[in-house]
Amino acid sequence: MHPPFVVSIHYYSQCNWLLRAAWMAQELLKTFGADLASVNLVPGTGGIYQITVNDALLWERKRDGGFPDAAQMKKRLQDHCFPDRDLGHSDRHAPPPARLTAPTRRRPAPLPRAPLNEDERCICCRQRRSREYIASLPTTPLNGSVRRTCCR
Repeated sequence: MHPPFVVSIHYYSQCNWLLRAAWMAQELLKTFGADLASVNLVPGTGGIYQITVNDALLWERKRDGGFPDAAQMKKRLQDHCFPDRDLGHSDRHAPPPARLTAPTRRRPAPLPRAPLNEDERCICCRQRRSREYIASLPTTPLNGSVRRTCCR
Protein backbone atom coordinates (compact mmCIF):
# COMPACT_ATOMS: atom_id res chain seq x y z
CA MET A 1 0.00 0.00 0.00
CA HIS A 2 1.39 3.37 -0.95
CA PRO A 3 1.34 6.36 1.42
CA PRO A 4 -1.40 8.96 0.98
CA PHE A 5 -0.36 11.42 -1.69
CA VAL A 6 -1.18 15.09 -1.10
CA VAL A 7 -0.93 17.24 -4.23
CA SER A 8 -0.53 20.98 -3.71
CA ILE A 9 -0.85 23.50 -6.51
CA HIS A 10 0.66 26.85 -5.55
CA TYR A 11 -0.55 29.56 -7.93
CA TYR A 12 -0.14 33.33 -8.32
CA SER A 13 -3.47 34.81 -7.30
CA GLN A 14 -2.90 38.34 -8.64
CA CYS A 15 -2.70 37.15 -12.27
CA ASN A 16 -5.88 35.07 -12.07
CA TRP A 17 -4.10 31.74 -12.32
CA LEU A 18 -6.79 30.24 -10.08
CA LEU A 19 -8.71 28.94 -13.10
CA ARG A 20 -5.58 27.26 -14.48
CA ALA A 21 -4.81 25.72 -11.08
CA ALA A 22 -8.42 24.55 -10.61
CA TRP A 23 -8.45 22.99 -14.07
CA MET A 24 -5.22 21.12 -13.32
CA ALA A 25 -6.64 19.93 -9.98
CA GLN A 26 -9.74 18.67 -11.81
CA GLU A 27 -7.63 16.79 -14.37
CA LEU A 28 -5.52 15.15 -11.66
CA LEU A 29 -8.59 14.21 -9.60
CA LYS A 30 -10.32 12.79 -12.66
CA THR A 31 -7.35 10.51 -13.36
CA PHE A 32 -6.00 9.71 -9.89
CA GLY A 33 -8.97 10.64 -7.68
CA ALA A 34 -9.25 7.48 -5.60
CA ASP A 35 -5.49 7.24 -5.09
CA LEU A 36 -4.90 10.82 -3.91
CA ALA A 37 -5.53 11.92 -0.33
CA SER A 38 -6.22 15.50 -1.45
CA VAL A 39 -5.48 18.16 -4.02
CA ASN A 40 -4.90 21.57 -2.43
CA LEU A 41 -5.01 24.96 -4.12
CA VAL A 42 -2.64 27.39 -2.40
CA PRO A 43 -2.68 31.08 -3.44
CA GLY A 44 0.68 32.82 -3.54
CA THR A 45 2.57 35.82 -4.83
CA GLY A 46 5.57 36.54 -7.01
CA GLY A 47 4.56 34.66 -10.16
CA ILE A 48 4.54 31.27 -8.47
CA TYR A 49 3.07 28.20 -10.14
CA GLN A 50 4.31 25.01 -8.54
CA ILE A 51 2.87 21.55 -8.23
CA THR A 52 4.17 19.43 -5.38
CA VAL A 53 3.38 15.95 -4.09
CA ASN A 54 4.17 15.39 -0.41
CA ASP A 55 6.66 18.31 -0.60
CA ALA A 56 8.43 16.87 -3.68
CA LEU A 57 8.47 19.44 -6.47
CA LEU A 58 6.98 18.04 -9.69
CA TRP A 59 6.56 21.23 -11.69
CA GLU A 60 7.75 24.80 -11.39
CA ARG A 61 6.77 27.35 -14.00
CA LYS A 62 10.12 29.18 -14.03
CA ARG A 63 12.28 26.04 -13.95
CA ASP A 64 10.25 24.04 -16.46
CA GLY A 65 9.55 26.85 -18.90
CA GLY A 66 5.87 27.65 -18.52
CA PHE A 67 2.71 25.88 -17.57
CA PRO A 68 2.23 22.13 -17.95
CA ASP A 69 -0.51 20.63 -20.01
CA ALA A 70 -2.61 17.91 -18.44
CA ALA A 71 -0.82 15.01 -20.14
CA GLN A 72 2.62 16.24 -18.99
CA MET A 73 1.47 16.64 -15.42
CA LYS A 74 -0.30 13.29 -15.32
CA LYS A 75 2.83 11.60 -16.64
CA ARG A 76 5.04 13.25 -14.00
CA LEU A 77 2.61 12.34 -11.24
CA GLN A 78 2.40 8.78 -12.54
CA ASP A 79 6.21 8.46 -12.69
CA HIS A 80 6.58 9.84 -9.16
CA CYS A 81 3.70 8.13 -7.36
CA PHE A 82 2.38 5.26 -9.47
CA PRO A 83 5.17 3.96 -11.75
CA ASP A 84 3.38 0.67 -12.41
CA ARG A 85 0.03 2.25 -13.27
CA ASP A 86 -1.15 2.58 -16.87
CA LEU A 87 -2.75 5.88 -17.86
CA GLY A 88 -4.58 4.34 -20.78
CA HIS A 89 -4.59 6.28 -24.02
CA SER A 90 -2.31 8.98 -22.57
CA ASP A 91 0.53 6.44 -22.29
CA ARG A 92 0.17 5.10 -25.79
CA HIS A 93 1.91 6.98 -28.55
CA ALA A 94 -0.27 6.61 -31.61
CA PRO A 95 1.12 7.69 -34.95
CA PRO A 96 0.01 11.17 -35.89
CA PRO A 97 -3.08 11.23 -38.10
CA ALA A 98 -2.50 11.53 -41.82
CA ARG A 99 -2.90 15.08 -43.03
CA LEU A 100 -5.54 15.60 -45.63
CA THR A 101 -4.31 18.20 -48.02
CA ALA A 102 -5.55 19.36 -51.34
CA PRO A 103 -3.31 18.68 -54.31
CA THR A 104 -0.89 21.52 -54.74
CA ARG A 105 -0.73 23.47 -57.96
CA ARG A 106 2.69 24.24 -59.22
CA ARG A 107 3.16 27.85 -60.06
CA PRO A 108 4.65 28.57 -63.42
CA ALA A 109 8.17 29.88 -63.40
CA PRO A 110 8.27 33.67 -63.44
CA LEU A 111 9.03 35.30 -66.73
CA PRO A 112 12.47 36.81 -66.96
CA ARG A 113 12.36 40.55 -66.36
CA ALA A 114 14.66 43.21 -67.51
CA PRO A 115 16.57 44.76 -64.63
CA LEU A 116 14.79 47.73 -63.11
CA ASN A 117 16.52 51.05 -63.15
CA GLU A 118 15.94 53.89 -60.68
CA ASP A 119 13.05 55.29 -62.67
CA GLU A 120 11.11 52.06 -62.15
CA ARG A 121 10.98 52.43 -58.39
CA CYS A 122 8.80 54.78 -56.41
CA ILE A 123 11.02 57.43 -54.84
CA CYS A 124 9.15 57.54 -51.54
CA CYS A 125 8.49 53.87 -50.77
CA ARG A 126 11.14 52.29 -53.04
CA GLN A 127 8.62 49.68 -54.22
CA ARG A 128 9.16 48.12 -57.60
CA ARG A 129 6.48 49.11 -60.07
CA SER A 130 5.78 48.11 -63.66
CA ARG A 131 7.01 50.43 -66.38
CA GLU A 132 3.43 51.13 -67.42
CA TYR A 133 2.43 52.05 -63.91
CA ILE A 134 5.46 54.30 -63.43
CA ALA A 135 4.75 56.03 -66.74
CA SER A 136 1.19 56.80 -65.64
CA LEU A 137 2.27 58.54 -62.39
CA PRO A 138 2.56 62.31 -62.05
CA THR A 139 6.09 63.67 -61.97
CA THR A 140 7.69 65.37 -58.98
CA PRO A 141 10.70 67.69 -59.22
CA LEU A 142 13.58 66.50 -57.03
CA ASN A 143 17.09 68.01 -56.96
CA GLY A 144 16.82 69.34 -60.48
CA SER A 145 15.58 66.04 -61.94
CA VAL A 146 12.06 64.79 -62.46
CA ARG A 147 11.02 61.72 -60.44
CA ARG A 148 7.77 59.82 -60.34
CA THR A 149 6.10 58.97 -57.05
CA CYS A 150 3.01 56.94 -56.17
CA CYS A 151 2.69 57.68 -52.47
CA ARG A 152 2.48 61.48 -52.28
